[in-house]
Amino acid sequence: MDSADVLRKKIAYRLTYRGTKELDQVMNRVRGEVLPHLPPDLLPALEAFLQCPEPELMAMIFGHVPLPSDLPLDLKSVLDGFFLNSTSAESKILTPPPPRG
Repeated sequence: MDSADVLRKKIAYRLTYRGTKELDQVMNRVRGEVLPHLPPDLLPALEAFLQCPEPELMAMIFGHVPLPSDLPLDLKSVLDGFFLNSTSAESKILTPPPPRG
């Protein structure tokens, strides 16, 4: 197993166990749909991105704040595309229903 495989496994674990149910749901999709196709040279940048606190990650996922400017452009475009395409579906899961009454 080479160093890229080890790093990919470490990132996969970090994507799966974030600490909040909502973020786990979104990041689990990143693990399944983005991580397997990410070139090895972008893995360290993704690992660094995942060090952001959960509230900041959620804000970036839902487009309330931009992705960090120091992310490589290739990774930024992959994440932007993924989050833009998935947030409408995810928001139905993550947004509580309106109060009844």
